[in-house]
Amino acid sequence: MNIATLELVSSIMKLRIPKFENTPYTPTHTDVASAAKALSRFLTAKNTKTAILTGAGISTASGLPDYRGPTGTYTTNPNHQPTLYHEFVSDEHKRKRYWSRAWIGYEQALKWARPNVAHEVLTGWLRGGHISGLITQNVDGLHKLSQVSGGDIVDNVNVSADLRAGREVPALVELHGSAYRVHCLSCGDQTSREDFQDRMAKDNGWSKDDAVAGTAMTGRGFTTDKTTESDLAQFVDPGTRVETNTGATVTPGGSPTSSNPFLASLDDSTSKSRLDISGNKLNEAAPGRQQQLNADGDAELDVEIDYDRVAIPPCLNCGGVLKPSIVFFGESVPEADRARARDLLESSDQLLVIGTSLSTFSAFDLVRQFYKQGKKVAVLNKGGVRGEGKDWEADVRLDGDIGGVLEKVKM
Repeated sequence: MNIATLELVSSIMKLRIPKFENTPYTPTHTDVASAAKALSRFLTAKNTKTAILTGAGISTASGLPDYRGPTGTYTTNPNHQPTLYHEFVSDEHKRKRYWSRAWIGYEQALKWARPNVAHEVLTGWLRGGHISGLITQNVDGLHKLSQVSGGDIVDNVNVSADLRAGREVPALVELHGSAYRVHCLSCGDQTSREDFQDRMAKDNGWSKDDAVAGTAMTGRGFTTDKTTESDLAQFVDPGTRVETNTGATVTPGGSPTSSNPFLASLDDSTSKSRLDISGNKLNEAAPGRQQQLNADGDAELDVEIDYDRVAIPPCLNCGGVLKPSIVFFGESVPEADRARARDLLESSDQLLVIGTSLSTFSAFDLVRQFYKQGKKVAVLNKGGVRGEGKDWEADVRLDGDIGGVLEKVKM
């Protein structure tokens, strides 16, 4: 399918960012201990197969922002407008703006994120045969990384990226795609995000090491006389000692080094309270933390960039436009992924929804249709969930720390 055809298709699609109305809800359990017991009873019911559906809330403890949580993208910036599919396809300026911000967001945050205790628990359940499968709306690859690495922390950032860029993993459906793959809109050829990042850095004279360190960047598009260290937000733990592709070591922010290059968006005032060095976990959300990485994976840059000067690498196979293999707003979920999700739910008797408000229709409709079949739904989420009490009812409704609850569940 060529670009002209894609523009025509996108022009007739209904393009809108989901608006979420806060739905009144009553948790059945609020403290961690009782919530874990209730979830244990739900999951161990006889003759039942349970599927899991997760959203951005499960990855906040890995340092990545969600959409509508206390410090989520839409909470801290209600006017945030993600790049829409038709804009990416048809508007070269917006495409260059997206890729410039996404390039930095990936280098400073996404590639460093590692699975937290919630991902590890779910991987253990799956390996132990306690759940039938997992559907995620997240594009961060953390469920996949946890599964293919057996829950072990992967120190090498390039190995981590390669594992997340891999093809399908049994019993895991990435409903909205993956930020670790890139594909051509014309011929469909796929490549890894790491390869694309390397090509974009080379074509624009950008330094990946400078991006990681949060120091001033030079090269095509950046107005260097106005760019300072503070302009490029610190997404990596300031105490992180990062080994770069060249073998050099940088310390973002110049802080004392630690051994964990896995947690994003920390600063000196909060890192001690949030970082459990031994467990590679975040203990709590940083109070008053300003989100500078969007849940979409791009960076909010307070730096002057002439986006029209930015060079976007073309497809090596046909010269076409490259797009991250994630589902943009205004774009349809691939039918193959929808089919895998439907098949998993059809073979399951129960569904546990974790860390999502279900504001996107693709996920909401899965839950609604599942409930219509007379099957049970449980929810572990901070805040309201779309359609609850109206389109569906939760058999167990939990409100609390996701990792804290999951790690106390007895299977």
